[in-house]
Amino acid sequence: MARYTDKGINGTVGPVVLYTMNGQQYMRSKPSPRPRRKQPSPGTVATTSIFGLVSTCGSDMMGAVRNRFLYPFRLATYNTVRGWMRNQYAYYHQAPEWKLVVNGGDMCQLNREANLAGHLRTNLSVTDTGMGKIELFMDALDPRRGVKAPKGTTAVNIKAVAAATAFDKNHYHTVVAEEQWLVPYSQQMLPPKKMLLDTGAQAGDIAIVLVAVEYCTGHPLSKDYSKELRNLPVAIVAMGRLNP
Repeated sequence: MARYTDKGINGTVGPVVLYTMNGQQYMRSKPSPRPRRKQPSPGTVATTSIFGLVSTCGSDMMGAVRNRFLYPFRLATYNTVRGWMRNQYAYYHQAPEWKLVVNGGDMCQLNREANLAGHLRTNLSVTDTGMGKIELFMDALDPRRGVKAPKGTTAVNIKAVAAATAFDKNHYHTVVAEEQWLVPYSQQMLPPKKMLLDTGAQAGDIAIVLVAVEYCTGHPLSKDYSKELRNLPVAIVAMGRLNP
């Protein structure tokens, strides 16, 4: 409410504040009450913490493996992987056991233009044998029937890469192991294949296993490989906590 004095009118009239300063009469808008800041819920804090952890450690893991593939990693690649890792970590990290196994319906496709399952039509399985050692097993394969290769392919290189880290923002260092299997692109049934990935990681570390298919278009021992994105499938096929 405004009041009239010998110095003028001071106070509020509706949304207006009247006041006197240095003998002059002024008016301004009445300040609106500030909303009380809400405290974040425990769930929001937990989600933010998980995303920060995955962003830090997941990015380090991807940086450690990016140069092992012909497929060029981009910002979108990192975002895709971090989002997938966040979902996996949020769901499994508090479980008493988080097995490193292949779930064909829940792979992380790094290249949206080339789905690994569409290029490599054989069963894959992953086994954590302990002491940082991981085995990738592939069923018998007829390259002509089991691999979707571009025209001019002479050989197929199946690449398996494992990366592991402590998944701790204060103590993380990614270790990597890689195995390759170069096979001629011919109609010949190949026996089941086991690839050993010895990461040297510690029990309790979080590991991922990536599989890629790369197509040689020249001599099998040459470096003539298709660089077209549609011919560069690569995916994370498994993520889990390593056994002792």
